[in-house]
Amino acid sequence: MPKRNQNAIEEKANIIFKEHNHPFVSQWLSLFRKTKNPIYAWRTYQSARGFGLPVPDEILTYLDKAARDIVKIANDPPKANIRPLAIAKALGLGKSGPGADSIFNDYKDRINDKEIAIQAYEEIQQSGKEYISFEEVADKYKTSASTVRRIYNEHMKTWKEIAADFIKHKIIVFKKSGGAELAIPLPGNSLKLREYAAILEVAEKPKKNPT
Repeated sequence: MPKRNQNAIEEKANIIFKEHNHPFVSQWLSLFRKTKNPIYAWRTYQSARGFGLPVPDEILTYLDKAARDIVKIANDPPKANIRPLAIAKALGLGKSGPGADSIFNDYKDRINDKEIAIQAYEEIQQSGKEYISFEEVADKYKTSASTVRRIYNEHMKTWKEIAADFIKHKIIVFKKSGGAELAIPLPGNSLKLREYAAILEVAEKPKKNPT
């Protein structure tokens, strides 16, 4: 892509995302507010930076405190054998005793749920049969079909909301053929790209099946 066109796309992205609260950023911020889990603070920061958005004040407050605590450690380093835990605690990630793993387990569980939802969506698109798809995904992830259905329905609700928001702000646009496409490139790993694909297909469905 010519550099001039790429710059124009990036400029358009910055305008759109600075004028409108991006749902992928607000999702992580909402989880941080709800759980106080520092991992969600970092995901909020990562998403905001990736989309060229200002980092929310609540996240800056967390980072400011972490910076102060890290500097305290640097000024008076603890013994080497307890230094990693001290650093983890400065970041809000260090706990001992019951619940020590809950911060990471909560995050891991949510990512796993997203994988399940996307896998279920893709299976349904191929087979056209929800129940069979839920059973197959349940077998793969060692869970129940009812759990897969619940996770799928929760994510479908979110994807519909994101699709509507993207259409409203012209992040998703429709081609003359009727297909939906992203007006600007969005950052993300392979799981996030699969989620974008699902959101695009969700956006297309009302166009294909108008009421």
